[in-house]
Amino acid sequence: AKPFTVPARLLIVLETGASATVVEHFASNDDVQNCFVNAITEAKVGANAHLNHYRLQLMQEDSIQIGGVHIDLDRDANYDSFQLGLGAKIVRNDINLNHNVGGSHCELKGVYLPQNKQLIDFHSNIEHKVANCTTNEVFRGIMADKAKAVFNGRIHIHPDAQKTLAELSNRNLLLSNDAQINTKPELEIYADDVRCAHGATIAQLDEQAHFYLRSRGISAAEADVMLSFGFINELLENLKLDAIRNLIRPLLAQRFGRDEDLMKHIG
Repeated sequence: AKPFTVPARLLIVLETGASATVVEHFASNDDVQNCFVNAITEAKVGANAHLNHYRLQLMQEDSIQIGGVHIDLDRDANYDSFQLGLGAKIVRNDINLNHNVGGSHCELKGVYLPQNKQLIDFHSNIEHKVANCTTNEVFRGIMADKAKAVFNGRIHIHPDAQKTLAELSNRNLLLSNDAQINTKPELEIYADDVRCAHGATIAQLDEQAHFYLRSRGISAAEADVMLSFGFINELLENLKLDAIRNLIRPLLAQRFGRDEDLMKHIG
């Protein structure tokens, strides 16, 4: 197939008190090659409005995808998002969110699982411009083979953003000595009456937990799958849309299990 480009732009506008659930599902057929996707989503969430936003990146591994989301929150607005990075050779996702009026809240959750020689790159920038807003950002990654991942998360607390509550967490698991992760969570605070926390971890599978499972008659491959899936399952269990969970689990079973005996541990 000839190389081709897919430019996509989505604008979401929620008026006062409205609510919506939006699912963006990026996928390609097995015979698609040399595909470049540039997808941008903008959302304006009005006062007391609530947007649930899912972004699933499932392209074939010979494709490239870049893009991201830009979110503006009004008074008492809620933005609840989940991003999954699973496919494509190179992925770059930018998340830009503005707390423009007091009382707004955002939940940013994400999982990325590169394998082979994939590169998945997440950058987020959260601007707390006014008082009494909250952010909870949690991303987890599992890198296998010679894959690479980048997570750069920044929360900027402006001088007028008193009473801000913000947390940023990035946890990563390396399944191979050749896998890489570069993580940089940032808090930039210019207000004195706030509660904020940030942190990052990079680890391999827990040897003691692995030994415990093996001592109970579980094979090494099964133990690897159980520990790896358990690392991200908390985020999947909290997904509000059952259809998304039902879509994701078989894909993870293929990624982790690769055979029927192992897939039973993902469900």
